[in-house]
Amino acid sequence: MNPELEGFIQDLTIAVLTTVVLLALAVWSGVRRKRSAHYALVTLTFIALGIAIFVARRLSPYMSYDETGLWIQRIHFTFVGVTVLLVPVVVVSGAKLGKALMLADRGEEGHDAARHRASHRKVAWWTVAVLVITCVLGTAMTVAGLPA
Repeated sequence: MNPELEGFIQDLTIAVLTTVVLLALAVWSGVRRKRSAHYALVTLTFIALGIAIFVARRLSPYMSYDETGLWIQRIHFTFVGVTVLLVPVVVVSGAKLGKALMLADRGEEGHDAARHRASHRKVAWWTVAVLVITCVLGTAMTVAGLPA
């Protein structure tokens, strides 16, 4: 196998695993209501995801797909699109929750943090699920498209 290709595969593996670990820590910090850690971990997760996408794009010229690989690729890109649509929704719901919690911390009325928390929890879990499925499909696509 081409040494450059091996390097890209290693980099992609590290980037995807880092993204998944940071995602798990972001979920943990959110569930535990560790706001400062959650904000930092969510930011780091998106940075790691961006790096993984960058590395995957650099790997793509080396890929060659049979019919199965192309089928996986189409599904993967569909999930990528859904993820892209969910990210702004989860960010906005998180910002609304953060604002409500800030108002609650100040003792102000009308913040409705419970409603915002429930809404953010639903959107966040959907985003996490779709992102994990996207990672699994991307991994399957990569394995299916690697030269023999």
